[in-house]
Order: sequence, then C-alpha cells, then structure tokens
Amino acid sequence: MNSVLGACDVFGNKWRDVETSLVASTSAKAAVETMFSFIAEVARDPMIAARRDHLARLAEMALARPERVSTERALSTRQFERRFSSAFGISPHRFRMIHRLRLSLADLVAEKAVNVELANQHGFYDQAHLGRDMRRWVGRTPGEIRRLPDDPSDPHWPIRVGARAQRLPSRR
Repeated sequence: MNSVLGACDVFGNKWRDVETSLVASTSAKAAVETMFSFIAEVARDPMIAARRDHLARLAEMALARPERVSTERALSTRQFERRFSSAFGISPHRFRMIHRLRLSLADLVAEKAVNVELANQHGFYDQAHLGRDMRRWVGRTPGEIRRLPDDPSDPHWPIRVGARAQRLPSRR
C-alpha cells in the first residue's frame, strides 16, 4: 500500500518480453494485440484467478448488510472490516458509498433527470444527500453533471463517458 511498483516487479521476466514486443511493434494494432494477449495469459493464472474470486466475494459481502455477513460467514463485523480494508485499502463503508455513487452517476447520465426517486433508489436519504456526496466525490453537483456536454474539450467529459460505460445493475 502507498507504493508504486514497476511492471517488472509485479510480473517479472514475462513483462520484459512484452515490453520488448511493444517497442518492436510496427503499429498500434499490433501493440494492442500484444497487451491483450499478455492480459489474457495473466488472467488465466490460477493464483490470480483465486485472488480475483476472493476479492469478488469480499466486494459482494461489503455490498450486503453487515449483520448478514456476520451470520453467514461466521465473522464478526470488525473482523470482516479488517480483512476487507487489508485487501482493498478502503473501508467497506467507503466501498459501498463509491458503489452507490457510481450507480447514481450512471443513472443520472442515462436518464438526464435528478429527482428524489433516483436518490432513494441508490440508498441516499434525499436529493440533497446525493448532491452533497456527488459534489464531494465527483466534483460537480448532479445538475452540473447532467448539463455537461459530450465534448472532449470539457475537462469533465470522462465523467459522462465513464458513467455510460460502467452502467451496471444495482445489487440489493
């Protein structure tokens, strides 16, 4: 945590081969294909697959009610929070908040409407609560985000593009 590792430190000699191939690539298409094949190879590694499954289970548990987690998994709430924070680097509460904001942002961009139902649907007390959290974490209010142009010259256009790309069903 709080450190930057080079790709060679993480992937070892495999990355050196990929880096050599990338430098030798004659086109962007060849470089992208090299990267995707490397990512696919890494994703097939059984240790990485097991870690990914473990993180997915922790994320599911964080989105569930804490009391349900303690009864189903025989973990105390505090024990789960420690394990989650160790794996993700943030608390389960913050993870749930970011998840709610991401879903709210996706619906906001898709529906072009800010209303009480949108706020309540994603677990906010009211529209003002959604607005405060959106301003705090995204940097703009829902109304400002709704009015953003789809223009790459706007410094906040990735917010809209990212929200459309990550449209996921909410889990309850």
